[in-house]
Formats: sequence, structure tokens, C-alpha cells
Amino acid sequence: MPPDATQSTRRLADLPSPKGLPLLGNALQIDPARMHLILESWCKELGPTYTFGLGPKCVFVNADPAHLQTALRERPVCYRRFASIESVLAEMGGNGVFSVEGEAWHPQRKLIMRALASTNFRAYF
Repeated sequence: MPPDATQSTRRLADLPSPKGLPLLGNALQIDPARMHLILESWCKELGPTYTFGLGPKCVFVNADPAHLQTALRERPVCYRRFASIESVLAEMGGNGVFSVEGEAWHPQRKLIMRALASTNFRAYF
């Protein structure tokens, strides 16, 4: 059962957001080189689940480890990446575990999980 199954469903509009400008949202507050620090500071200010605006787009942010574990475990059946990621990388010839979806994802995930096993990192260091 997902961690929030006992809670009522919230809409994106119900989540906290940093103050932004009309039409631009928070676009002028985002510095790509410092984006991770900006998102982290908003997380400290607003909590682990919030939204921010990039022009007309609403960006959802979730830093709750339990929710992230659920999304990772149930991927790609319940959660998937943007559809355009897979098609663009396929066109470039670079589809892999970080871009493929569906049945093509499972064998690649197994391969990567073996490569990223903690025993391999211990041997490396």
C-alpha cells in the first residue's frame, strides 16, 4: 500500500509554493547552476512536497523518501518518465536504463542493479 493511501488525495493547487510572478512563476528565481540548492531551500521552507511555476508549467517536487521509494519500486508500471525522453534518446541511439520504459526496462534494470551493488563499490574503494 502506498505511504499516502490513508490520506485524502490533494490537488497540485493545494500544495505550498514559493511566491512567484504572474506569468513567469518562479522562473527568474531559478539559476541552473544552483538549482539543487534552491530546491533544497524551498524544501526546508515549504516541506517535502511542493510545487513551483516555470512560466505556464507547474512543477511538482517531492522529497519524501517513503514516496520516492514507492515510485521507484512501482516504476514503470504505475509511474513513467516523460514519453518524449524515450523517443528522443532512441532517435539519438542512446536508449538505456535511464530512458527506456515497459518491457525493455526490466532486463536493463537488473543489469544496472548488479553493477551498482554495494559489494562492487566496496571493492572499488
